Amino acid sequence: MYKKSLCVVILAAGNSSRFGANKLLYPINNIPMYQYTLNLIKKLNPKQTILVTKYPEITKKIDPNIIIIPNYDTHLGQSHSMQLAIKASQQLSSADNTNDNNIDGYLFIVCDQPFLTFASLNKLYQTWQKKDNICALSYKGKRGNPVIFAQKYVPELLAIHGDKGGRIVIQKHLDELTLVEVNSAKELVDIDTLSILNELQD
Repeated sequence: MYKKSLCVVILAAGNSSRFGANKLLYPINNIPMYQYTLNLIKKLNPKQTILVTKYPEITKKIDPNIIIIPNYDTHLGQSHSMQLAIKASQQLSSADNTNDNNIDGYLFIVCDQPFLTFASLNKLYQTWQKKDNICALSYKGKRGNPVIFAQKYVPELLAIHGDKGGRIVIQKHLDELTLVEVNSAKELVDIDTLSILNELQD
């Protein structure tokens, strides 16, 4: 059976305005939160891994096998980060005459879900291997992140503007969306939401 090639895009260029500090450096199990996400991706072993960020304190510590794409225009929204990564991936693929870097889909993941497990990430990946659509993690039917888009959606992803990410494309193709359930709602909660909940409980 053909194993589809995946490019993982790690979105780490946000301003952390709600968190009040660079949340990507916040320790999770004694390691920075961005490294926790990178460790999950490394275990997944995708064909390509691209990190989009503006933080030198992160890039100087990154595995050399990870492609680093700087994004200092964060005011253009998450879609800009996504598009920078897709274009970098396409350039890498077109430069390889062996076709070893051809990509069948893109997984977009953020760095601020400290309870996301490898089991759920791998379940998402394995589900997408059997599909040619959009696959996303969910809890009780409510979609969350990360999300995988098959290659056929790339033209639409490249056409988005602003801070809407891939939501616009998903909404246009709800009949082509496969939800992959996680075991706990915490897996899909970002650190900003956790911070707000903790403040309310204090």
